[in-house]
Amino acid sequence: LRQEDIVKKRPPIFLIPGLASTRLVAWKHKDCSSTNNNNNKKKKKKKSRFVSDIKFQDYVWLNMKLIVQMGTTSTNYCWEDCMTLGWNQSDSLSPDNNNGCKLRPDEGLDAIASLAPPGVSSDWLVGQTNTVFAWLHQWLADNLGYDVTNLVALPYDWRLSPNRMEERDGYFTQMRKRMEAAVQANGGLPGIVVAHSMGNVIFRYYLLWLKVQLRKEAFDRYLRKEKNKQKRRKQKEQQEQQQQASSSNTNGHPPGSWFYGFDNLYHSFFGEQQQQQQQPAQQQQQQQQQMAVSVPSKQVVVDEALPELE
Repeated sequence: LRQEDIVKKRPPIFLIPGLASTRLVAWKHKDCSSTNNNNNKKKKKKKSRFVSDIKFQDYVWLNMKLIVQMGTTSTNYCWEDCMTLGWNQSDSLSPDNNNGCKLRPDEGLDAIASLAPPGVSSDWLVGQTNTVFAWLHQWLADNLGYDVTNLVALPYDWRLSPNRMEERDGYFTQMRKRMEAAVQANGGLPGIVVAHSMGNVIFRYYLLWLKVQLRKEAFDRYLRKEKNKQKRRKQKEQQEQQQQASSSNTNGHPPGSWFYGFDNLYHSFFGEQQQQQQQPAQQQQQQQQQMAVSVPSKQVVVDEALPELE
């Protein structure tokens, strides 16, 4: 390949590992001196120098030291307790969660490159069987120029069911955001999904989940669009009512026009003269009404007094 071809944008590749192919990390310290036997009865005993606690950020899967410790110490089930989920796929088997274990999937490409980090424990695995996608990472980087901008790992807690993965970790929501961001960062090129074993089941579930989410989002957009239409329609009706009210107050001429100004000038100049001419006529009418009311009352008084004069 030419150097200019390697520098060009590459379609992003998304790697989804299979069952037990994601490294799990402890997010809580677990005291292994208090262990469970086969009858789930806790026994406190003096800690042996061959028994070590599970510390914060320790690799639990895959940790050969803890596995050998469990296999050689018949009374210690610390690693097994830590790997086992509780009721409803909870983090701990302990009822009070004081000495429980909290595991979460590791992050980045290294989480699915190899299960056990380099060291004595990883050398015990014959034939480098702890390697997952490390060889693929190296080949894509050496031959096609891939890096962290277009090579994305999607590790997950393979002990959980898909719906629980979304409820607890928001796995599919994060997967969608990371996919969309990688596609946008690489010029809109379509992504390539490489899934192995159980990763294919997870990806199929993601497609069904995404279909439901897109349908909900489309329905929400439709509702927002209809609400905006109704809002604009109401605003338009209010504006029309205001225009009709203003036109009725200005004899059909909208404010700001020269007709509107002429009407105001006409009413201000000739309106006073019309009022002055109408005032004498109104006064005469009021006087006639008062006389018409007062004359019959006097006649009534005279009529009542006539019999007394006779």
